[in-house]
Amino acid sequence: MPAVEGENEDRTALREAVRDVLADHASPEQVRAALDSGPSEALWSALVKVGLPTLHVGEELGGQGGSPGDLAAALEECGVALAPSPLLSVGVAVSLLAATGAPSVPALLADAAAGSVVTVALAEGSAGWLAAPETSAVPAGDGWELTGVKCYVTDPVGARLVVSATTPDGPGLFVVEPGVATVEVHGGLDLLRPVGTVTLSSAPATLLLEGVPAAEALLTWSRTAAVLLAAEQVGLAQACLDLAVEYAKVRVQFGKPIGSFQAIKHLCADMLLAVEGSRSLLWSATGILDDGRGADPTDDEAELVCATTAGHCADAAVKVAQDCLQVHGGIGFTWEHVCHLYLRRAKADEVLFGSPSYWRERAVSVLERQVAAAAS
Repeated sequence: MPAVEGENEDRTALREAVRDVLADHASPEQVRAALDSGPSEALWSALVKVGLPTLHVGEELGGQGGSPGDLAAALEECGVALAPSPLLSVGVAVSLLAATGAPSVPALLADAAAGSVVTVALAEGSAGWLAAPETSAVPAGDGWELTGVKCYVTDPVGARLVVSATTPDGPGLFVVEPGVATVEVHGGLDLLRPVGTVTLSSAPATLLLEGVPAAEALLTWSRTAAVLLAAEQVGLAQACLDLAVEYAKVRVQFGKPIGSFQAIKHLCADMLLAVEGSRSLLWSATGILDDGRGADPTDDEAELVCATTAGHCADAAVKVAQDCLQVHGGIGFTWEHVCHLYLRRAKADEVLFGSPSYWRERAVSVLERQVAAAAS
């Protein structure tokens, strides 16, 4: 993967450190092995040593003092390698914990920094992960009890859960400890990222935030989650482009490399445009998050840029992965080739934190408000 123009020395050094870890623990052979054994514990331990789980959280909360853009750079590299690790799940959950600002957050982040897996459990069927939760929360002694079912939970086995639920005073965010909920892992489209359903039955939980502050925390957190996911999508799109170009140079048909044929040239050129456009949007969005503007629920520009980035990067990753498979022809359809793993991840990521149409609707809502304000 080429160097990213305009990045500072610290972020470039971070990329190099992550690449070194991936070279040691996420080679193509090791990624293949994870299809049977699941996410690599050795890889996760190495990423934890680099400080990635809490890299993007301020030191006042016990984080590493980096920025969302730093974690996005690491996730982009992980997307290139198809890294079989829970880094995305943990990074997204840590962002939500930090957004609540609850007194218990520093202790929870310390556990995450040490390698304890934490993931979000928000979605309930087709209702989506930002809709009003059907899971109910009732006070029980000094704590709370949650009852409901959460779908599409990534990396759920043995993980601490950040759960949304409805309290008597409105929406709430809670922490559920490992082993309290019933977890059923499904065979997801992405063979390298476990996805499951979590069933809560009067499960003891700790309240983080409730009411309007909880709803605002979810809204602003959703921007960060979408941008971190977009970083992984940009990385996998870049890897697919590189695979296609390299294959087009060496695959000979009718006595010529297929890269000399106009159809393949145009396909690769379209892939390059999709990748570079996605990367440009991604770093615009991370710039806004790094400035702290993403945490303002009333900032329309932050909403517009993050929503546009999420929708575009999801579409681009799927298209580039599909085009990569087309360049490879028949071999690209075989189980032995890596193309299908990239395409599976691209399709799974496409709807992980909201479909492209969902994010375009959020972007359009901003534009409608701006047009209405200008007309009044």
